[in-house]
Amino acid sequence: MSATLNLNEYATAEHALKYLARADRIPHRTEGEAILLDFIPSTVSRILDLGTGDGRVLALIRIDRPAIEGVALDFSPTMLEAARKRFRGAGKVQIIEHNLDEPLPDLGRFDAIVSSFAIHHCRDQRKQVLYSEIHSALSPGGVFLNLEHVKPASADLHLRFLNALGISEAEEDPSNKLVSVDVQLQWLREMQALARRHPRPYATLEEAITRMREANPHLTEEQARHLTVSGVIRVEDGTYEWKFDNFVRAVSPYLFNLDEAREIWSHITCPVLLVRGSESWAPDPEADGRASAFRHARILTIQGAGHWVHHDRLADFLRGVREFLQIS
Repeated sequence: MSATLNLNEYATAEHALKYLARADRIPHRTEGEAILLDFIPSTVSRILDLGTGDGRVLALIRIDRPAIEGVALDFSPTMLEAARKRFRGAGKVQIIEHNLDEPLPDLGRFDAIVSSFAIHHCRDQRKQVLYSEIHSALSPGGVFLNLEHVKPASADLHLRFLNALGISEAEEDPSNKLVSVDVQLQWLREMQALARRHPRPYATLEEAITRMREANPHLTEEQARHLTVSGVIRVEDGTYEWKFDNFVRAVSPYLFNLDEAREIWSHITCPVLLVRGSESWAPDPEADGRASAFRHARILTIQGAGHWVHHDRLADFLRGVREFLQIS
């Protein structure tokens, strides 16, 4: 397979026009579009099309639903021009220039969000974040439908796909960043599970403060109160909940690669201060070798502090930082 590059050739008119010329010849595309249309509820009134291209899918949707409000996003000037031409005079269709590599703009809620052969051009980390943004933009009971180019299960299947398109590996779109169906379904199921999590309610602020001190016994009562007051929100029924986004629990599509991190750290030429608490769950960077990756590293271990060093021993933390800055 061809190497994945950090580019998207659809920014060029030549590439966009070449795609439009062969769009109807993509194997089984019409079957895929028919299935996508079948899963769109007849009751939808507002729909978002991500990476609309020339507006092909949105136009198909509007054949049976001419009254729906459609919002279509794309970043290619050529595609945007084609979409605007297609929907000229359609008062309920809004065409917006937007690159899916960037966070989705706030466009309100949608009954359905669709995409067709677009999201696979995003990096894997961005795909996963984009899916969470899509989830947040859906109205209750809304649907997300994605007709997509995915990573095949074998090199032979990939070659069969290219042959069906009538192109060679050398001619394959270098902006493709393919991920298997299984991996993407895992991301989506994870987000659904996280969305079902409900924060624990606390009847009083004092209950929340008690929980804060249980989580970090190093905190003084004053610190625990300050952090709790800043970290909770009072909801409609009068109880308190933490200001917490469940989606931060989502696992990155890539695990932390220590070898790559060490290589990056080795390019840092200035002095570096590594601060840890003696009672932190994190390992000692000198003992596990991480400190050796830096050219000029100094380790400051603050006794009696847990992982929240700056909260647990603020005075000792500030003293150590000031000393380091004066020496450096």
